[in-house]
Amino acid sequence: MRVDDRSKAGGAGRYARVTRFPPWVLAFLLTGCPLDPLALGTGGGPTTTTMTTVGCSMPSKSCDDGNPCTIDTCEDGVCTYEIAPEGTPCPDASACNGEETCNANGVCSAGTPAVLEDGDDCTLDLCDPESGQITHPVSPACGTWEATPASGAPSPRGGHTAVWDGDEMIVWGGEVDTAVDPAGVTSTGARYDPVAKKWTAMSTAGAPPPRHSHVAVWTGSKMIVWGGYGDTAFESTGGVYDPETDSWSAMSMTGAPVGRIRPSTVWTGSQMIVWGGLNNAALGDGAAYDPEADTWTALPAGPSKRFNHGGVWTGDQMIVWGGNDYFDWHLDGRFYDPANGWGGTTTTTDAPARREGHTQIWTGTQMIVWGGFDGGVNLSSGGLLDVSGGGGGTWTETSSAGAPVGRQKHVSVWAGSQMMVWGGCGDESCTSPKPPFDDGAFWIPGAGGGTWKPIESGKVTTARINATGVWTGSHVIVWGGKAGLTGKLLDTGAQSMP
Repeated sequence: MRVDDRSKAGGAGRYARVTRFPPWVLAFLLTGCPLDPLALGTGGGPTTTTMTTVGCSMPSKSCDDGNPCTIDTCEDGVCTYEIAPEGTPCPDASACNGEETCNANGVCSAGTPAVLEDGDDCTLDLCDPESGQITHPVSPACGTWEATPASGAPSPRGGHTAVWDGDEMIVWGGEVDTAVDPAGVTSTGARYDPVAKKWTAMSTAGAPPPRHSHVAVWTGSKMIVWGGYGDTAFESTGGVYDPETDSWSAMSMTGAPVGRIRPSTVWTGSQMIVWGGLNNAALGDGAAYDPEADTWTALPAGPSKRFNHGGVWTGDQMIVWGGNDYFDWHLDGRFYDPANGWGGTTTTTDAPARREGHTQIWTGTQMIVWGGFDGGVNLSSGGLLDVSGGGGGTWTETSSAGAPVGRQKHVSVWAGSQMMVWGGCGDESCTSPKPPFDDGAFWIPGAGGGTWKPIESGKVTTARINATGVWTGSHVIVWGGKAGLTGKLLDTGAQSMP
């Protein structure tokens, strides 16, 4: 859609005119599918086709065909499209996946992605999408860890949420001791700066009612919290927190889903999607919240009811997978596109075993599933789903060599190019006073299902379940949680040192 303004004064008439389109553009307009001109037998040449349309008027976008590899012109109210010269740049939003250029057929061709891997498990392989600069900082798997300060830290809690806002980790809500709040839940929180190593209390003015087991997303400028369980009931309320002004804004409840815990939640770039979860029964509904319009839109009917499942955002669709419906565990998943609704199912061929309470992370190119509970034992297996080929995707089993022992209620963090799993509980420690884990491992992508690099016992912080973890771009921060099934709530944590 390289625009060339050739409009003449008075050229935009009010009557229908003839517009010349290459056949592939005509096919795009009629079918909605971008097609290679060769597939239409044009050989990529600038052959034109005519169709009737209203007059154009540049520099409006009335001639914009949406293709960066055509030159879109308007002359005397007529749109004309010519294939841009071969080699014309057609860059996307990332400088890390190669330089995209137009081919001779008017199609934007992918470039050669940058080679990131340096072959060292003790470094992260990172690329800045804006500059394309490749760096290899020390991986938290090999670096040291330092305790987060106790001064100014929030009260001990579990079932809270934590998001990274670009400068600070924001911790909010959760289960607290009844000595702190008689109801055992809180609406307090704090922000943690890992560079200054300082906590700052958050305002409670206008904050949502106290709760635990809620969800939270970071929009790029604000934190949205919603749902969970409050003093005596499931919450269908929420709030929007602005760290710049340390202030809360209420969310509309019109059209909001029924209150719940343990749903899947993603941020699409413009909406927060909430689906499934638990409210005395497994749920199979959801809604999308638009913070700009302060509106909820119900999702259409989708996968079977479930909770303790996972959800990731790939950049253009959400993938829901796994979970429990009170009667069975699932190994199926569904794709959701906000523009077109629910799509097909993820393939079950070579899929990981059915489970709930597992890790589910998007790496930027693939979805990782690991750990969780299958109704009998806690699992140490997992899989990677590659959806680049379309359809239901392709599963590859994660390596079992060196993997941590099976667990749930653990911390999972994608640390730029490696996945960290840490803490949580196993078979006995999930059902008895036996202490949970204080170990884990980093998973490094690679052939044969990748490799695991262990985190030895006690390296990070004390053993716990239901802690939160965030990746800052240079630190992993683990905070809060509970010291086992019958243990105390915690206000301690640790950060990796780059």
